[in-house]
Amino acid sequence: EAMRRLERRFEQRTCTSHAMRAICGSSAGGTKGNAVVKKMGDVQMVRDRGREARAVAPLLVPKQDQLPFALGLEICGAGARSNAKRRVSGAWTLHYVLEGCAELKAGEEDEVELHLGAGDGLIIPPDVLRSLEPCQSSTHVKEGQVDVEWEFASLVAYLPDCLVDPHLAHKRRTSEALRVAQALVDEEWTRGDELGTLRQDQVVEMLEGAKRRHGSSSSVEEEEESTEDGSEGWELDRTDGELVSLRKLKDVDTYQLPNQTNRLALMFDPVRNQQINATFGVEVFEPGHITPLHVHEDGYELFFVLSGSGVGHFEGQSFDLEPGSLAVFPPKTWHGIDNLNVERLYCLELMLPNDMFAELVRSGKPVGVLDDDDLCTLINFGCG
Repeated sequence: EAMRRLERRFEQRTCTSHAMRAICGSSAGGTKGNAVVKKMGDVQMVRDRGREARAVAPLLVPKQDQLPFALGLEICGAGARSNAKRRVSGAWTLHYVLEGCAELKAGEEDEVELHLGAGDGLIIPPDVLRSLEPCQSSTHVKEGQVDVEWEFASLVAYLPDCLVDPHLAHKRRTSEALRVAQALVDEEWTRGDELGTLRQDQVVEMLEGAKRRHGSSSSVEEEEESTEDGSEGWELDRTDGELVSLRKLKDVDTYQLPNQTNRLALMFDPVRNQQINATFGVEVFEPGHITPLHVHEDGYELFFVLSGSGVGHFEGQSFDLEPGSLAVFPPKTWHGIDNLNVERLYCLELMLPNDMFAELVRSGKPVGVLDDDDLCTLINFGCG
């Protein structure tokens, strides 16, 4: 009965035809924000003076974009292994590895040691002492054009605890979250010299980096290992009383959304990871997929295009999406993404806070894990 109520709630906010877009675009009630649409290649990269051979492109800046979280592209070049640990206060740190491999050490005495590679998702609680260094075995990439040649590239999001703490789900702390996230951006991402921007061909090169070199995050033998609780790809290592969680794309549960053709591979969500009130995963849009226009009452929904192309819709406006594009739809706004092409469209998807989204996804059809074509496209795993 709870699932039926949830599905009715979603259906009531959904338009099911292109013809209704003009009407839907002006019908969502309440205070609305503007969508944020950007391309990774348009954002200025900055050298990190505090950490050698590192650079960052601040993709989403809270104060500038009026968002209660931050997103950046962090790249590490040769010689970036400083092993210096640091803390991030007041926010969870979410990583998605685009290319290369790295080693995480967390805790005062390195209680957690994890290996990360392309397609891995990592979430670290606030105030956990950590270092994330590129593997020494990474193949050096010589084609970098922004004065930083990368060995490891990761998308990094700062998710303020005051927004994702499940105990605060009944309170809206958007303004406080914006201040926390902006303070982290000021501290972490605004130091150093400007390096220029990435060209679109470099963006594609980075997103397809898993195909160019060591592929998935581990060897087949390592991928087949399971954690102590019997679940694959879910590291339940404790540090400072909190969970540092790693998910490997090959192993995550995937669902086909109710009455739709798109699938979502859930890396983190409050049903499985009860520490956070947010949902993160990889969404797969089949060729010809049309997303019914819909709104979310409280959740900010972010999409980042990994592969393929599509069309985004927001409040009666449309825009193209290509690899490296990102779009954020604020609460109470009508939006959707279509794939009108002959190839699948792959996007990272983040819903913050969860706003019952994980429950909706899990009410759909379980389809196991991502198929061989998906993994071949994303991390060069399972290619025939």
